[in-house]
Amino acid sequence: MNCFLYLEGLKELSIRLRGDEKIHLGIRPYQFHAGNILSIGAYPYLLCEEVKKLGKTPRFTFIISLNDWEQDELVGEDIYRYIFDVRPKHTTIQHLKADNGENMTDHWETKIKHELKLIIQDFPEVKIGYVRNSELRYHPLMQEALIHTLNNRHKHKEILLKYSKKPTNGTDTRFANAVCDKCYNIDTESEVLPKKLIRLTCTECGKNAIGSILSFNYWFYHKELFSARLAILRFDVSISGSDHYAEGDYATRKALYELIYEKPFPNLKMLFAPILLSDDGQKMSKSRDNYKYIPLGTILSYARTNINSSLSLNNASIEALLR
Repeated sequence: MNCFLYLEGLKELSIRLRGDEKIHLGIRPYQFHAGNILSIGAYPYLLCEEVKKLGKTPRFTFIISLNDWEQDELVGEDIYRYIFDVRPKHTTIQHLKADNGENMTDHWETKIKHELKLIIQDFPEVKIGYVRNSELRYHPLMQEALIHTLNNRHKHKEILLKYSKKPTNGTDTRFANAVCDKCYNIDTESEVLPKKLIRLTCTECGKNAIGSILSFNYWFYHKELFSARLAILRFDVSISGSDHYAEGDYATRKALYELIYEKPFPNLKMLFAPILLSDDGQKMSKSRDNYKYIPLGTILSYARTNINSSLSLNNASIEALLR
């Protein structure tokens, strides 16, 4: 089984790697909190560390997917219980501005690069590359995934419900929409026409438009988006938070990929990092608004010895380490 869980899984995976694999990590470039740093920074660092202990030189290429096609906010009856009965509220991160006026993705990409310098500093043969999902829209495999998702949302939802075992309230959920280029609303009616044409009807400003698939940017749900990223970037390993494992992503990713592309799922190794619990005992996340920044070095001090599926940091222990 190519599923590796938490610290013990990381150590097992390090034995099976050569040291030069392509490793994928995804993040929504909208804040970069301690929970993100655990999976995006600490676990890549620890993987390099373990590989080096085994006498292999870490030469990994880490691919950081900046999901600028993700929504700024999801809404629904209960987005934590009915996780697939949701819709995007406003717009994508691609069209947001940070507090200083910068493009949101530009702003947080700079901060992410700064935080991950420690990996390059300590493992100089490692490479880290950054890819925005909006840049992949020109690739035929991304277009194929978009069209399939727009045309087959009911089949996609069946897969998500089957493998996640999550409940549903029966909402007719969409998992991709074209973005209105007038008001940037993403809660649109988007229909695929022949010859890769898209018909968009904006529920906010009322705009109606028909254009080629490249005429629009998109909101694309991250479960389906993973299939496109894997098909295009062809990575060997993925690292995700254990919330993805709890949602059945190991099986869901395989099922969606094979549905969309009609070919066998690649021999992908998936490593799942612990989730970080905030002071309120809940998963640290942007949607819960309970996040905080903790430097990578501090997170590493905890992650090196934590064998559990979650990691809890209280204020007192953090302050002691930061002194």
